[in-house]
Amino acid sequence: MTAFRSNLISATFVGMLAALFATPSAADDEYGRLAYAPPIWTGLYVGAHLGYAWGQGDANVSGFGMTVGVEAHGSDAVGGIQIGYNWQTPGGYLVGIEADYDLLSDLNFGTVRGRFGFLANHVLVYGTAGVAFADSGPDNVVGLVIGAGAEIPVWRKTTAGLEALYYNFKEQSGTINTGFGTVHYSADADSFVIRGRLNYHFN
Repeated sequence: MTAFRSNLISATFVGMLAALFATPSAADDEYGRLAYAPPIWTGLYVGAHLGYAWGQGDANVSGFGMTVGVEAHGSDAVGGIQIGYNWQTPGGYLVGIEADYDLLSDLNFGTVRGRFGFLANHVLVYGTAGVAFADSGPDNVVGLVIGAGAEIPVWRKTTAGLEALYYNFKEQSGTINTGFGTVHYSADADSFVIRGRLNYHFN
């Protein structure tokens, strides 16, 4: 992780925490009512996330009458930023779109996802799916991502949540002409991420 990435994500979280403590609490009053109106979810938001990822990759190479397969497993801390937009319906449902990018690990991956959920006692529960991308050395790989999460208001215009995502990157394959024969190769990877989120809503 470069110093630039470390400083950027640290500054993002510090800014979000400053926004948290600069606004009143959502504690109930003496009559059990919220001390302020719950946030309207419709609108633009930005935030940061921090979590952990587990993944595995498979690679196969065949040529010269033989085939070699390799499987690798790994895990790493992940963290980054997200930006999105929500539309809340009168019936308590929510539709949104979100883009995120990892800044903490060396994986250089991100997503563009749709979100669909519902509100229950001011708690947003949602499913999400979309396109994932990653920088894999000299090549960029694209895949699919699905997941689910929950988000709650913690301070005015600020929400916190927990999200689980599964990434599946499509198989990359090709051939290499060595001059002595042709070598065929293929590789694919998938990973699972659990992360906490903090968002500030501009509404």
